This record gives sequence, C-alpha cells and structure tokens, in this order.
Amino acid sequence: MNFTEEALKQALMQADDDWNEQIDMQYGALPEHTFSHRFERNMKRLIRVERRTPAVHRLISFSQRAAAVFLVLLLGITVTTISMEGYRERFLEVITKVTHKSTDYQFRLDTDEYFTADLTKTMYGYIPEGYEKVEENYLNAWESNIRFEKDDGSYFSISISLVDKKSAGVISVDTENSELYNITINGDDGILNIKNGYCTVLWGQKNAIVDIFGTIDSKDAIKIAENVEICFTGKEK
Repeated sequence: MNFTEEALKQALMQADDDWNEQIDMQYGALPEHTFSHRFERNMKRLIRVERRTPAVHRLISFSQRAAAVFLVLLLGITVTTISMEGYRERFLEVITKVTHKSTDYQFRLDTDEYFTADLTKTMYGYIPEGYEKVEENYLNAWESNIRFEKDDGSYFSISISLVDKKSAGVISVDTENSELYNITINGDDGILNIKNGYCTVLWGQKNAIVDIFGTIDSKDAIKIAENVEICFTGKEK
C-alpha cells in the first residue's frame, strides 16, 4: 500500500488530536503556562539557530571564529569589561557574542567579592504616568521580574539577576537591523536597543544584571533605569 505525503500528514494530525483527547479525559485540560518575555526571546533565537542547515552552521561557525581572530589581532582583547568610573570598583565583565540575528551578552563576576541583595525591596523611583504594576515574580533570592502595563496595551518589564562566583548571566538581544547604542546608567556602561517598537535597556549595577524591555519610549526606559535602586544587603567572598 502506498501512502502520500498528505495522507501521512492527516494521519499524524488525527493521532495528535486523539492523544490530546485521551490526556484531557484522563487528567483534565492542562492549564496554559505564561512564559516570561525574556524566555520567549531566547526560545525564538534558539528556534532560528536550530532551523539552520549543517552547511549554514559550519559557515556561521567559521565566520565567528574568523571575526574573533580578527578582533584579537586588531584590538588585542577578547572581552569588553563593564567599566565603572575610574574611582569605582569593577564587579562585572561582559563578553559579547554577535551573530547576524542577535547579540548575546554574558555577564561574569570580575572580583573576589560580590554583593547579596533583597530584590523584594528594590525601589523603582520612576514609573511613567498611566502604567500599573500587574505582575511581580521572585524566582528565587537571585532573580526577579516586575511587569507594568498601560490601558492602551503598552507594557514593560524590569528583570534583575544577581551574579556570584558560581554563576553567570546571559541576555540575548535582537539586534538584527536595530538601533543599538552604548549608554551609561548612573556611571555604569550599558546598551540601548530599539527595534520595531520594542525597547531594551541593559546594564550592570554592582554584580546585578538589570534588563528593561517592552513597548516603551526609549527616553522613558532610560529614566526608569536611572531610578532603579537595588537593596544590596552585604558583601561576601
């Protein structure tokens, strides 16, 4: 018996429907889970990477290695350190990995000491008019995510992650055909990324990574960033 591709697709769809119906009958309908915007951005990038053919993977891998060698020869460095002002202690270094679709920022501790913090006591000194806090998540003692929304559908979220000697943080930013700027937030280096109505502000505050993302004006995003005050509680080695 010969099966056409269309017949196999239909059989697969029917099997999937039967399987879902069986699960619903046995366990009830499973509730939908809402993922964070950071998770969705990273998953979209992962899907783009997995869709590439092996040949494309090899080409991109070769291009990245060639670009890295060129940068080392040209600049004599492989990492960009988040610099505080000359008299300030440096806590984080960031390694940037640039692809044709996005830029990954990997934050690592650059000192023997690091700060602990109570993220539940973080102060948000400026919230634009009309925005209300609609979601507040503390994944653990080291990560938080606060979401604000407006009646017209505009929103932004503020994510904070603490980095210690055993951990590092990676933030993926969609920089393909975007407006990308180097900025400073209260003396700390960061980036501003604008694309298709979405704005990202990313910087380090001591050993904390702070990420603002949403459909918000860039001037407001920077002002929000300048007024984020993390409650650091102590220093450890």
